[in-house]
Amino acid sequence: MTEDPHADHGDVTLSLAEQLPDGGLLYQSWPICACTLEALRARLGPPRHQSLATREQVETTGRAILSVDSGLKMGEGL
Repeated sequence: MTEDPHADHGDVTLSLAEQLPDGGLLYQSWPICACTLEALRARLGPPRHQSLATREQVETTGRAILSVDSGLKMGEGL
């Protein structure tokens, strides 16, 4: 059996947000290996936007979003 060369690497979520012609937003994300980040950042260049949040901030924001009946659909493979 072949050993996974990425087994000891961290996981990263690659996110894409596309603004639609009607003003809506399509959000997609993929799990990727952390070892790809250096090359990906070099290829993409400096980010237009960047943010940093603690785990507590992310969880608080997620709870707030899920508590509002906004019609926002969150989940896998939508």
